[in-house]
Amino acid sequence: LLEVVAKAEKTEVAVATVKNIRPNTSAWNIHSLNSRIWGKGLIRKLLTRYSMNRFLQHDLDLDATDVLVATTDLTDIAVNAACTRGWKTCSIIRAFEYLCIDGNMGFFERAHDWIEAADVLDRGKLPLITNSHFMQSYFAENYGIQSEVVYPPVQMPETTRATPCKIRKIGIVNPAIDKGYSVVKAIAERLPSIQFCYFGEIPSDAKKVRRKFSNIEFHGWSRDVSQIYKCVDLMLVPSQWAEPFGRIPVESIAHGVLPIVSKIGGLPETVDQDERLMVDPHNDVEAWVQKIEFFMKHPEKMASLVHEHTAHIRKFGIEIQGKRFTHLIQSLYDTP
Repeated sequence: LLEVVAKAEKTEVAVATVKNIRPNTSAWNIHSLNSRIWGKGLIRKLLTRYSMNRFLQHDLDLDATDVLVATTDLTDIAVNAACTRGWKTCSIIRAFEYLCIDGNMGFFERAHDWIEAADVLDRGKLPLITNSHFMQSYFAENYGIQSEVVYPPVQMPETTRATPCKIRKIGIVNPAIDKGYSVVKAIAERLPSIQFCYFGEIPSDAKKVRRKFSNIEFHGWSRDVSQIYKCVDLMLVPSQWAEPFGRIPVESIAHGVLPIVSKIGGLPETVDQDERLMVDPHNDVEAWVQKIEFFMKHPEKMASLVHEHTAHIRKFGIEIQGKRFTHLIQSLYDTP
């Protein structure tokens, strides 16, 4: 999003300084902090938080900073530093699993961090940006905190392939349990004539799965996402947890490939709440098979649905979401 405002370097732990993005005024800076502190081990988490907190409290140029934008785990550090040093600040919450809100993570200290940060956000009426209406409702209902929605922007392709007229290969991204790995294996067993192509990190049981299912393939990651959609006829997003947002369905439609998604979390927003493209319950293998078989029997429906949803996915484009993000930051800067 910051690239819409100005070009910014993004690294694992990044402080990006952006100048000259506010027209007709003096230059101003945005510092974007994004630290993957949930990575390996409590010691790394503590050291990362300590170093980032020290940087914000003591090293970051006080006069050159106008707005502080933090994401998820760094909310409490950024909010406290901003309050101490008199900066404008907001938090972008992109996921809740890192904060233990879904109860599946064991790091209770993150929940404590969030409770503290949520209290500061609410008490100071500081802005919160969420990445879907699902997340917006979640924080409003569970914490009484209002937020603005900025969708994760999707880069739309310049050209789109013709929608396939027959289903031979079905694509899925990321073979993980919470992404529906077990569900896909069960579907593959029911539909042996279809090849299921997994993209993402190859799982440890890949050889075992290939021996059992001749119609499941593992392709690893591809830097060029268009290559994924060129070789599949249908995409599945069978997530078993409430994903805050889903990039794959949007990319899929943008590349001319119809997606079928779990009716859970923020995924329904990506397909405009269209029941024809959703499976509910999300863990019902039979429901998934029936949905796929419908499009196998009526492949002409895939092209019409992709065309129907093309207008809807434009709102997820980088231009629209970038302008919205820029407007929110400028509003924050202009607030007394």
